[in-house]
Amino acid sequence: MKRIFRLFVLLFAVIVSSAIVCFGAVGQSGNLKSEATVQNELLVPMQIAATTAETIESNQDTFEYTWPSVMAAAEAGNPKAMYLVANHYCWGEGVCDDFRGGKNYKKALEWYRRAAALNHTEAMRKLGDMYSAGKGVIGSDREARKWYEMASKNGDTDAMIALGDSYKYARNKDVAEDRNKALEWYLEAARRGEKKANFSVGLTLLYMSGDGNKEESYIWLA
Repeated sequence: MKRIFRLFVLLFAVIVSSAIVCFGAVGQSGNLKSEATVQNELLVPMQIAATTAETIESNQDTFEYTWPSVMAAAEAGNPKAMYLVANHYCWGEGVCDDFRGGKNYKKALEWYRRAAALNHTEAMRKLGDMYSAGKGVIGSDREARKWYEMASKNGDTDAMIALGDSYKYARNKDVAEDRNKALEWYLEAARRGEKKANFSVGLTLLYMSGDGNKEESYIWLA
């Protein structure tokens, strides 16, 4: 009975979301609304669906790790499922053995954005990775930093290190390097117990001017 109820709720959420996507993009004047407007209108019903999906998940352990089940949960608004869908498209594989979609960075970006809109921290970090590496988008350190900073504010120490790297190297050259800002984020990750950050702190200090920095760098690198 619980399984039937879960499927009914998920089906209802998918139908509602699909209706909004199909018809919500057209305004009363018959003109197409902007992507930002449609995204904003989708957010509230998606958040409601996410709450419903998470309630189901807590009552039923978890959704099944099959592609139809994960996709249904994602379309119903579950941010964890959205993140998993994005990972499958990003890597061409994932936790669902029955996934046959192959790599598709455009779809990965779409699902990471949807999950990030629901405050999924890892999705934010992955968006930073995509912009940093130029996967599915034109590489941009400015955009990468934006997403890394959002994830960092949620306490993600991996995002803090990635943000530090972005300031240190600025691989895409659309914003300036800033070793002081890089050091700030490495130190923040280190203060939160992320041991991987210690090496980044030490290496950054080593190449900054001043004998005192070099001495301190040896402590971090030890």
